[in-house]
Amino acid sequence: MHRHVYPDYVGIRRLGPDGSVTGELGFLGLYTWRVFLQSPWEIPVVRRKLESVTRQSPLPPASYDGKILHHVLETFPRDQLFELDTTQLQATAHEVSYLHDRHQVRVFTHTDAYGLFGTALVYVPRELYDSRVRQAAQR
Repeated sequence: MHRHVYPDYVGIRRLGPDGSVTGELGFLGLYTWRVFLQSPWEIPVVRRKLESVTRQSPLPPASYDGKILHHVLETFPRDQLFELDTTQLQATAHEVSYLHDRHQVRVFTHTDAYGLFGTALVYVPRELYDSRVRQAAQR
């Protein structure tokens, strides 16, 4: 293992004729470094989510707010782009994009599909952010 993190889990659900889940094929490991460096628009499964979010957004893509939303999606934590469903991603990304011109601290929390892990995304205005704030957020 080249970094000390929990492994990533990718599950592919098997569906019965009636659409109910009958099983799951799971893969356990770590995403490669490319996932974290390349644009999320170049990762097929993530790109489909991002396209859905921007298509359903009331913000025109060429507008100032639409460009802010695009930037939020481009810089969103990669593991969260995989983990969140489109509805959760859209709600969180829009809330984050609305923070751009407001000087507010916001926390967004999510749990994984199995209820085993939680994530807290903490947004702090740049002028308030320092090591003390980072350490308080970690605690």
